[in-house]
Amino acid sequence: MQKIFHNFKRLVNHFYKSEDGAVAMIYGPMTIVLLLAAGISIDYVRGYLVKKEIARALDAAVLAAGSLPVTDETAMKTLAKQYFDANISETTKKNYDPQIVIVVDNEEVIATSSADVPTVLMRLAGHDTMEVNEKSVVGRTLVNIEVALVLDNTGSMSGSKMSSLKTAAKTLVDTLYATDGSSEYVEIALIPFTGSVNIGSDNKFASWVDSESKSVAGQEDYGSSQTYPWKTSLNGKTAYEVLDEYDRSWLGCVRARVGTGAKSDGSTVDLDLWDVPPSDSDVNTKWAPYVKPIHTLSGDPSNNKIKNVLKYNGTCPSAEILPLTNEKDTVKNRVDSMNASGYTSVPIGLIWGWRVLSSAAPYTEGDDENNTENRKVIVLLTDGQNHHGYYNNAIYSAYGMPSYNHLGTGWLGNQLDDKLETICTNVKSQDILIYSITFQLNDSNTQELMRNCATREDMYFNSPDGSSLQEAFNQIATGLQKLRLKE
Repeated sequence: MQKIFHNFKRLVNHFYKSEDGAVAMIYGPMTIVLLLAAGISIDYVRGYLVKKEIARALDAAVLAAGSLPVTDETAMKTLAKQYFDANISETTKKNYDPQIVIVVDNEEVIATSSADVPTVLMRLAGHDTMEVNEKSVVGRTLVNIEVALVLDNTGSMSGSKMSSLKTAAKTLVDTLYATDGSSEYVEIALIPFTGSVNIGSDNKFASWVDSESKSVAGQEDYGSSQTYPWKTSLNGKTAYEVLDEYDRSWLGCVRARVGTGAKSDGSTVDLDLWDVPPSDSDVNTKWAPYVKPIHTLSGDPSNNKIKNVLKYNGTCPSAEILPLTNEKDTVKNRVDSMNASGYTSVPIGLIWGWRVLSSAAPYTEGDDENNTENRKVIVLLTDGQNHHGYYNNAIYSAYGMPSYNHLGTGWLGNQLDDKLETICTNVKSQDILIYSITFQLNDSNTQELMRNCATREDMYFNSPDGSSLQEAFNQIATGLQKLRLKE
């Protein structure tokens, strides 16, 4: 008995001295507090996500309503609700049913929305729901925007890539023109590019086209300096005359200009890197027709061989440049006409995007550059690196034959990259905004070029697939809507 009592006493003393129970007594209540804190965090995150979605939908709604060129309050409220509903997910609609309230006057559009988000663990603290409120306000002072869509039409864009591009581009057009078939405030141009651009065969004898092959570029391909020992009757013929000789037609593409010209301030610049208007006093400021030269043929070529050379338009896009227009269907139809063929020269596309926005020839639809009530924007997209091959096996392009030495030797894409970098800088120096997009492109060098080309880093989009391309165009459309509203 004494031994049993002694063992019991030792057990009591051990329990008394043990600290294990103390830890449990301290952390037991703390566990409940931590679980409640975690629950509050989870509920807060759910509420934040709903709030963020509502905020984005309100922004889209007020931008759409505020951009209407009318003050019809009913129409503005209807349009705002359409945009709000389109930007709220079905899950959020079903679970939280957020509603939009619109207040409209001549100066502002104000949109508010709220939703009650059911809580999970916050119920333990007596809060069954979390109220989410959001507000968006936009001014009604509008400015005009001119947008040049400079889009890659090269061979690598064939198939689903071209389909995705057309869908995304047309969605942007629909967004900017809202429900109307035209717009008083928005104009859009389309510049499809490959190794050249197509100005349209209707411009064959335009005053700014070197139809007589007298410019340096024209003389390189055709003109009095060329001799054809195998058919002397062609000597000194212009590009058009040679085409006529062999019953071939000019399809509308032009060469890059060669040489230098004067800016409005008198300084000298390279004509292929700056938007210098054409002048009758300097033929090099005009554009020579893009016709692959036949003086490179050796021996005594057959007529069929010459015809095949003249027919070749491997880097000439079939879709023509569309100057600025406010007609929605006109833009969308031209987008639908795009086809994939040829090699890539991004600088050619970009500089023609600049020219289309200009108020000076060759395209004069652009508003005066000094008009502060107008904003000019370029959306530039490519799916590949600048590419005309190596010097020894390069193809004919807007820069002519490789032997003309306009792109150096070796890999010609290096010189095209340098030209792109310079043109990007020149365009931005004229207060033209640039959005840039790479589409399914893994070349890090070109990605960096396009990122640096954008006006800001957040105006560059790398789109690895069709859905991300659509999202890029959606974000650009939202950004362009914001541009129409004065800060």
